[in-house]
Amino acid sequence: MFGKLLKSDLKAQFFSVAPIFISVFVIALVGELFVLFGKNAVGTALGGFVVALAMLFACLVIIIAVALMFSKTV
Repeated sequence: MFGKLLKSDLKAQFFSVAPIFISVFVIALVGELFVLFGKNAVGTALGGFVVALAMLFACLVIIIAVALMFSKTV
């Protein structure tokens, strides 16, 4: 039952979280380009760190959004 509710909530709120997905995709792309084409170790480490932070931020925001949607519908 929770899975069905979660699925319907994500479908209903997709347009509110879509900008987060797009921004994380762009940040991850730029960070990976720094990692691939970086000449020094600091640039590659910074690129990887930025990608990891973007993914962590997206996960936290999505979890909070799903929890808020779930509490509203229950």
